[in-house]
Amino acid sequence: TASTSLPSALSFQFIHQHQHTNLHHNLVLHAASTTTEEVEYYGVDVPYSEASYDPHAAADFYKDRPIESLTRLTRIVTKSSGFLTDTILDTKFNREEEMTDRRSDQLLELVSDLGPTFVKIGQALSTRTDLLPAKYAKGLTGLQDAVPPFSAALGRQVLEQELNIKIDDVFSSLSLEPVASASIGQVYRGTLRSTGEEVAVKVQRPAVLSNVALDLHMM
Repeated sequence: TASTSLPSALSFQFIHQHQHTNLHHNLVLHAASTTTEEVEYYGVDVPYSEASYDPHAAADFYKDRPIESLTRLTRIVTKSSGFLTDTILDTKFNREEEMTDRRSDQLLELVSDLGPTFVKIGQALSTRTDLLPAKYAKGLTGLQDAVPPFSAALGRQVLEQELNIKIDDVFSSLSLEPVASASIGQVYRGTLRSTGEEVAVKVQRPAVLSNVALDLHMM
């Protein structure tokens, strides 16, 4: 394990890999756990800490926050209604085959827009043509390769706020845009100023735990 001058409020996992003569590390950022009943994560209150799913805590938490559930439900219905209406009309006017590619792309955009919970479901369904028609599963396979990233500026802001650092103080270089993006977070390529070592910096999407917790509670 390598040592750095970074603060200990977050835990870091370094995974060593030898490639030719270079030593590469993966730098994984996780918010520190807390024992308080309501956890503050990226500035958002959540019912339980990361990797500690508790449906009872979620029920108690959201019972006092009905507006959050209603707002989320409204967003899901509003976003989904256009796609559902289009598919119904396709069936009614016998144009399903000619609209397949368009609806496939539309479903991919819808799932991506609804957030990490739906992206994970979409990734699972993309290989399950026994559960989802192949014409729609085809579009969801795009989720296996990449998920649209969140703002690069926001990612850098999260790094500085969560670690209480200035990026230029810790990294001699850090990619302006993420080099990879997934449903839960995205990855930046950087070089540690203290050692000159190349690192992959993985940043979770802001409010991802809050979003997933609410979606699981509503299901």
